[in-house]
Amino acid sequence: MLRSMYSGVSGMKTNQTKMDVIGNNIANSTTTAFKAGRVQFRDLFSQSQARAQGPSAAGRGGVNPKQVGQGVSVSAIDTLFEGGSMQPTGRDLDLGIEGEGFFVVATDREGSKLRFTRDGAFYKDQDGFLVNAEGFRLLGDRFQSTELPDVDPSVREPLSIPNEIEGHKLDSFSIDESGLITGVYDDGSVYYLGSITLAKFENNGGLEEGREHL
Repeated sequence: MLRSMYSGVSGMKTNQTKMDVIGNNIANSTTTAFKAGRVQFRDLFSQSQARAQGPSAAGRGGVNPKQVGQGVSVSAIDTLFEGGSMQPTGRDLDLGIEGEGFFVVATDREGSKLRFTRDGAFYKDQDGFLVNAEGFRLLGDRFQSTELPDVDPSVREPLSIPNEIEGHKLDSFSIDESGLITGVYDDGSVYYLGSITLAKFENNGGLEEGREHL
């Protein structure tokens, strides 16, 4: 009787975890770049009532083992990293990633504490730096040249779109599909200002939400 109660309770607890994950998925259905979770179950070790027996020399057939399961537990809560559909927003700084990869943002001025995100909604602060909604600066290979330089994807510096270069004010800017940032200034000069570099991981599921990486 107690065993059946324990098994039933384990089923209720694990299914409550599943409902919690489903509820979180529904709550974040309109959250930009949110990745849904999935719960996987596994049965617990079974208790053997009798071992298996092979056929006897007297002609008796073999006997299968007698086992009683101990219930169920959560084996994994996976994050599903399938790409979502791109939607136009009309903002030049609303970016999206096709395929794998994460934007890299720094939570400190020195750029030593990093976070990785798929949320590509960025803004310009008063100094021209690109920041997310929390004010963390977007990192990449930063330069300022009228000729296209070689991009180093390993460089991680705060990216900016200067409001003024050599006395000329910013007229417009664009970010192409490779992440290259280009600015056009009021004298007609075109500057290459930097390139957004993405971080990739062999095991995306090993990342922890809300954690900083040094």
